Amino acid sequence: MRYIVEVSNKTAKKIGDLIDQGKYESFHDFLLVAVENQLFIESHELGVERKSEPIKVPARIGIDQEEPTKVSLDLPGLQTDWGSLKFVEPPNLDSLWSRYIWGQYNRIFPAKITLRVLANSLENREWMDLEVLQDKASDIAVKVGPYLRRVDRKEGRKRWENLSVGLPRSARNQGAISRFKLQFVGYKTKQGVLHGLPASLGFVHINSGDSSRQDKIGITEAGAQFAELENPIMDSDSLERTLSDDEVAFYISHIQSNQQYEMAMIKKVVRAVKDEHTSSGALKSQIATLNDQSWSVSILGTMCTGVLSRMRELRIIQMRREGLKSRYMLGPNAKMVKTE
Repeated sequence: MRYIVEVSNKTAKKIGDLIDQGKYESFHDFLLVAVENQLFIESHELGVERKSEPIKVPARIGIDQEEPTKVSLDLPGLQTDWGSLKFVEPPNLDSLWSRYIWGQYNRIFPAKITLRVLANSLENREWMDLEVLQDKASDIAVKVGPYLRRVDRKEGRKRWENLSVGLPRSARNQGAISRFKLQFVGYKTKQGVLHGLPASLGFVHINSGDSSRQDKIGITEAGAQFAELENPIMDSDSLERTLSDDEVAFYISHIQSNQQYEMAMIKKVVRAVKDEHTSSGALKSQIATLNDQSWSVSILGTMCTGVLSRMRELRIIQMRREGLKSRYMLGPNAKMVKTE
């Protein structure tokens, strides 16, 4: 079936810029990715329907001042004084929607927020209500997101360098809040399939509830260890990056032992960059060789975009622009990845 789509000149230029950068082969390719991603979101939002309630707009911390102010002291859900925790076992990779981490989970920092909020909310219990955590974590995210967005603008960061990626821009952006709940908190389908970055990393487990039929979520030992590590944004005055070197080292060590599919993608990219396959198209071709699930062209593009974004956040790779093209090089933390 054929559809004719009209877009504004401004939108067409933005799409054209992405095509010129090599991120998409054509407008058709871009549209397929956009449609497939949105259909994924819409179809899975049915699994986390919410009762109709008034939207609570949180205080605009640090948004309206001339200079951004530190927000962590005003957000008790991000503190690390939660005391002892009861851990749950991590999920089996076969229970995940995809053994490879889904490309829309494009940053790790939003999941760190979820883990902090979860650890602070368990109160010596193994499990808590998943819906409660989704609401609590997203309440924090809609405070941190606009604050970091203001910092990004003040520092003049480029889009791919922004600290605010993956977080809602405002409390009124219900689509972004829903995506945060789905992607960076997670959920479980009626068929028992787990979704979300924290579960994909083995940092949480989601279990069917008791007679109340409410799904429960618990934190694993690895999830608690990652949550407790000092974070530049949450625990200090540093607003240069979202993850510390200790967090990066822990993440890489953890996936080496517990998420071999993510590790395989990272190693594939590092080897490719070392061999001077530095364009996004060349890296996509290398990642395609890992494909054992018959990814479509559009899904492959999403997976490639996601892992490259996570690797930039981890500072394993860096991106530079050469005219309209994007090129990748190894970052300061590439040495943490053992490719031999």
